[in-house]
Amino acid sequence: MAIRSYVETSFCQAAVLVVLGGLSAVIVNGLRPAGLPWIGDWLPAVVTSIQLNDYDIVSREKIRSLKETDSLFFIDPRDTQVALSFSLPESLNVPPVEVPAMLPEICALADAGMEIVIFCDGAYCSRGSELARVLTENDFRKFRLFREERTGNPNGS
Repeated sequence: MAIRSYVETSFCQAAVLVVLGGLSAVIVNGLRPAGLPWIGDWLPAVVTSIQLNDYDIVSREKIRSLKETDSLFFIDPRDTQVALSFSLPESLNVPPVEVPAMLPEICALADAGMEIVIFCDGAYCSRGSELARVLTENDFRKFRLFREERTGNPNGS
């Protein structure tokens, strides 16, 4: 009899935990601006789009405008080998793991009036969202992201 009582108590406790977990998820979904993707597409591009919702995205037109005023500076979050195969003019290659070492240089560029833009291109856009997260964790928010839907030159040429 004692075992049956123990099993019943365990099942009741498990049921309460499942209900509390579901209620917690519903509350978080209601409080989070973008909500939680309950069912859907979990491809890397979709996950990256969800992660980028909290950041300011700059348009191609704004890139051209900043380029004309010489106030644009790209941060390229791609691996060094990838960045060397297609380099951005006037950019600094900063993989997310190197942010702490490069933060003084990035801050100096922002303090000098440069518009810091994280380059986020197609297949490597997850690196851009990771770089944005690491910069934010290091109390640096003076940046925007440029999402290039295809791999190419953000200057439009």
